[in-house]
Amino acid sequence: MRNLLSEVESFGGTAAEDDDVERFFVETPAFASLAKGRKHLVVGRKGAGKTALYLAMINSAEREGSLSVGLTFKQYPWAAHLKYASTEVDSTERFVSSWLFLTLVETFSTLIESSGPGLNRDQRRAVDDVSKFLRQNYGTTHLDFKHLFPAGGLRLDKVDVKPEILKNSLGGISQARTSESLGATLARVNDWLFKKLEVLGDNIPKVYVLFDELDLGFDPNKSEYSDRVIGLLLAMRIFVSRITRNKIPVHPIIFLRTDIFDLLHFGDKNKIVNAEMVELAWHDQLNHTGASLKHLIDWRIKEELGVEDLDDAWGSAFDDQLTRGTQHKFQHMTFRTFLRPRDVIQFANLALIAAQTRARMEPESKDDLRITNLDIKAARVPYSTYFRRELDDEIAAVEPSWQHYLEVLRTVGAAKFTRADYEGAFEIARRKFALKLSIEESLSLLYQFSILGFERAVTGAGLIYQFRYLDPSVPFESDASYFYVHRGLKETLGLTETLT
Repeated sequence: MRNLLSEVESFGGTAAEDDDVERFFVETPAFASLAKGRKHLVVGRKGAGKTALYLAMINSAEREGSLSVGLTFKQYPWAAHLKYASTEVDSTERFVSSWLFLTLVETFSTLIESSGPGLNRDQRRAVDDVSKFLRQNYGTTHLDFKHLFPAGGLRLDKVDVKPEILKNSLGGISQARTSESLGATLARVNDWLFKKLEVLGDNIPKVYVLFDELDLGFDPNKSEYSDRVIGLLLAMRIFVSRITRNKIPVHPIIFLRTDIFDLLHFGDKNKIVNAEMVELAWHDQLNHTGASLKHLIDWRIKEELGVEDLDDAWGSAFDDQLTRGTQHKFQHMTFRTFLRPRDVIQFANLALIAAQTRARMEPESKDDLRITNLDIKAARVPYSTYFRRELDDEIAAVEPSWQHYLEVLRTVGAAKFTRADYEGAFEIARRKFALKLSIEESLSLLYQFSILGFERAVTGAGLIYQFRYLDPSVPFESDASYFYVHRGLKETLGLTETLT
């Protein structure tokens, strides 16, 4: 086993793109639902593991001999995409055809690159027809999806729809140019591509089409952003319905931040939530069942230290002493998180740094080669700073001046307080900052992002502090007897436990 204090640099990265996902990924029920094609939308808070899941799906497809195409929208040309928006439907539906086109073309591009023997004459002909269409418009069948929407429109002069194959000639789609809008033309091309895909049926490998980084460019005040995300969700409903009906093994999966999904309003949202969505939610119990953060961190310890038995992992890195005499170290850490992998990994890494610093500064402490309560306590200050920065990344786009309302909490001075305490501090902050929100609106904002919880009576559990990240379905009670600041912010705001 490796020496924790001298040979281990960290328990892995907090960002999936910087982490060894192949080595550290722990499969959860969410992963199983996606792999089996049961769900098509992943919703989770920033840091909940969406990108890790996205990368794990790509790795899994490769291992099982399936195909995958990962679409990340950094530097994506939204202006070109916009040109193909339909002008003949409601605003929330205007991007449906362009998203369907992107998904269909990416599916075919992936299939064409891997298609081999086993196709019958009609199926081979369908593949050849789409190959000709792609080469005519892009010069290749291996596409860069960022250049999928040519400014001058699509060339259709070599698209030849055969009635004996497709049972529908689609009229004038074979003309070189069309007087239709780009959006209308796209709808006709999509129907042609769908019919070609239906010819292939289930005689193709499983294909995953993954959509990630859709939050780039997010602006809650721009309806165009909401419309294009809604368009993608509606497009995938249509796509999944059609391919499921024809037993075609193509599985699109969308990865979306919870706060963005919550802001979207459209007719089929509840149907998507009930039938197609999986929400990334982790627990901090001390077992390894379900979406277990303990399993996640134990696995990382096992990998880094070279521990043979997973059950021995935690005790190989952390000593057995409870914090404050009653609380397991793991739950002392998770109490300061949003129950997200990123938070737990960051806290564990900071505790490791504190242990290594202690060992250098106090040579006599090297007898215990594990992380102690002193190290956990030393990690809380830098962790609290990290936690505040994470919140800024998440909230700034929604409310740029959100940290002014943190200053209200700093003025209150305690983690536990009453509404009257908050109102008094709010008036002091109002004179210092140009506060745009009312007292009620600011409390709601702080609750929305789980900065603030409220005291609530629960049958069988007595009084608890309700935070939104623990149960998003519980509405905020602005007239609660007491409010409580999330424990992860206590150090960065310099708060005492209660007002004296």
